[in-house]
Amino acid sequence: MADALVRVDNVRKEYGSLVAVDGVTLRIEAGEFFSLLGPSGCGKTTCLRMISGFETPTDGSVFIEGTDVTGTPPNKRNTNMVFQHLSLFPHLTVGENIQYGLKKSGVGADEREARVSRILELVDLSGYQDRNPNELSGGQQQRVALARALVNNPDVLLLDEPLSGLDRKLRQHMQVELAKIQREVEGAFFYVTHDQEVAMTLSDRLAIMNNGVIQQVGTPEEVYNNPANAFVADFIGDTNLIEGRAETTEDTVSVFVDGIADPIWESKRNTTTGEVRLSVRPESVRLHDDDRGVLTAEVVDRFFQGDHVEYIVSPEVDSVSEIDVTDYKTDHTFTEGEAVSVSFDENGGVVFD
Repeated sequence: MADALVRVDNVRKEYGSLVAVDGVTLRIEAGEFFSLLGPSGCGKTTCLRMISGFETPTDGSVFIEGTDVTGTPPNKRNTNMVFQHLSLFPHLTVGENIQYGLKKSGVGADEREARVSRILELVDLSGYQDRNPNELSGGQQQRVALARALVNNPDVLLLDEPLSGLDRKLRQHMQVELAKIQREVEGAFFYVTHDQEVAMTLSDRLAIMNNGVIQQVGTPEEVYNNPANAFVADFIGDTNLIEGRAETTEDTVSVFVDGIADPIWESKRNTTTGEVRLSVRPESVRLHDDDRGVLTAEVVDRFFQGDHVEYIVSPEVDSVSEIDVTDYKTDHTFTEGEAVSVSFDENGGVVFD
């Protein structure tokens, strides 16, 4: 197998008695948009800083293009970073901001101007080189920060939650812009975020991290549809985690909960026995106005969301508290206080020991 553009091998980072990153191994390929996703404080920014050279691993190694750069300072690595706080120089024009790193590296004036012109075209800001940053919108400032990082032709562009300060519509617009820019460059993008929507939208692959440990690596579809454990299922999107017991006969697993004689869910996708947690996405839960379901329940909340309706229902068993439901089939609208029955799609659930 050819070496990855970036390879992180069994990296550990300790701050005194605190273990921020514990045995992380990752491969990032050339041209790949790779996201590291996890809750605040899980160690993802520390991973990014070790790739950039701003932190040195306690143990393990970092390779870029097959070269061990574990002890190499940031200015000697062909990486660039876009920070959450953009840190544009307010006293410099857009063009001067972008070419600042080139000038410090000794690139000649004519080459600087040519590269700034090309990169402004790439980020759709041609003609803005003489503007002051405070004359730009938030989205335009984001693109200037990207241009400043990309103008140096880095092997890896490191992004530390640069879209987190934008409102929802602008963030969605910038996702489209970022994806377009990434397709135009040859290096890799390594994006660190706790924003599931951004990571799921942009990533070729993503890694889920918790307490300094990688929980799962895969495409967004793989991670969403086949989460490795209950943490991943709960963190990526919404899910219902129901505690029960599993019984397997031949190739079929049945999940039971206290208070119900019949299984609430059966599938040939999993085979396990014993105490389990059943993860079912809200869009894989069905509500019925008759007794077709496996649980009887009462609708306790209803939220209209335009293209779908979200319900919270309370089953009539002590072992299951509440169930979230996303209903895209709004031909029948349920009301608060209405009695319903609940069923779960066979292919919409995953069982964890």
